[in-house]
Amino acid sequence: VVFYKPGETRLESIKDPSPGPDDILIEVRSAGICPTDIRIMKYSKKGVVPPRVLGHEFSGVVKEVGRNVRDFSPGDRVVASPDAPCMVCDVCKRGRHALCENSLIIGYNIDGAYAEYMLIPKEFIERRLVYRFGEDVSFDSAALTEPVASCLEAVDYVDEVKRFTARDVLIIGDGPNATILAMLSKIYGAMKVVMMGKTEHRLRKVKELVADEVIDVKEGNPVEKALKLTKGKGFDIVFATVAVPDAIMNGVKSAAKEGVIHIFGGAAPGTTIELDPNLVHYRWLHITGTSSYSLSTFTKAYNLIMNKRLNLDPLISLRFSLNEWNKAIEYAEKWLGFKIVIHPHTQ
Repeated sequence: VVFYKPGETRLESIKDPSPGPDDILIEVRSAGICPTDIRIMKYSKKGVVPPRVLGHEFSGVVKEVGRNVRDFSPGDRVVASPDAPCMVCDVCKRGRHALCENSLIIGYNIDGAYAEYMLIPKEFIERRLVYRFGEDVSFDSAALTEPVASCLEAVDYVDEVKRFTARDVLIIGDGPNATILAMLSKIYGAMKVVMMGKTEHRLRKVKELVADEVIDVKEGNPVEKALKLTKGKGFDIVFATVAVPDAIMNGVKSAAKEGVIHIFGGAAPGTTIELDPNLVHYRWLHITGTSSYSLSTFTKAYNLIMNKRLNLDPLISLRFSLNEWNKAIEYAEKWLGFKIVIHPHTQ
């Protein structure tokens, strides 16, 4: 699936990549549909170099290794970080790898996982960004290591400002990333996790999986409902996974004094919010944000999945073949499923 420019992405037959002496070739078994990929198809994104095979959430099987590769063999089940930061710039030296502007990024400046085969360049192997996993973990679950890492980065960042233990957490959004944030909040010791969304079938699912309460924004005043659930106090921690003005402001108005409002989801170009500074000033609010993850966080996410601390398989609702990529994107964009993945080798 090759991106050329906003509004022009198409399925093509291309030559299978061939690994160099220090590379590995992956047979992609599962590739997740990420909202970022949809935004790239619509608007492009900084760092994306077309023409580009998209897809950065993936797992697969090693098909072929270069002659110098010693750590991997054909048949290994693997997942990899799609980001390979430079490791020498100022932000990398501080451990904030997500802010590196010199990264090699699969699906951005390196061809990605919406393909039958993909190349993992030597830089990813040298920096130990490729991980094996056993048959007790599904390809679909392993493919979610990247979104788990991004969510975990947000949780760790917020935890530096306000510890989760015994806190009330509100998550704006009802999709897969919102659900992963809810799961992580529980692992980090949150007392109550409430999710606010507008898609009925998703709210039912998150209530079954993890949420203590759900709020449907289509029914009444969502802020009043949120405050009522905390007896008027508000939520200590708020994650806005839907970066639209109304959703973010619902989060700000639902926050407790000294609350943290963390903007997790990327917004469409030109999106702005009108914020009364007195809300921040007099209530001592913290407004923060993260995107992507540091390398240590990716390792932590991998370990959470491998050690079965997160049960991700129930998040997968629909699986499409590569030939059905357009349908997979449409379903994801219209919230018709939950987490949607592509299986490139399924007809």
